[in-house]
Amino acid sequence: MLIIKLPPTVGCSSIDKKIFDQEFESKCINIPNLNLLIRTRGDQRAGNFLLWKWYLICILFHKPVISGLWRKIT
Repeated sequence: MLIIKLPPTVGCSSIDKKIFDQEFESKCINIPNLNLLIRTRGDQRAGNFLLWKWYLICILFHKPVISGLWRKIT
């Protein structure tokens, strides 16, 4: 989860795309690029979370082989 905290001088009514983009990019600069994305349970979707970090990764959509695997591990 990414939480962006704006300076106290910025009020809710003064937030615009420029301020949001500036704060968002400065907070996300240290997030490394992904190398591998694995989706389990057969879901073939990834949403739109950090899509710009996915441009050179391998995506594997895996059908479940062992039901309840994650329950056994955790």
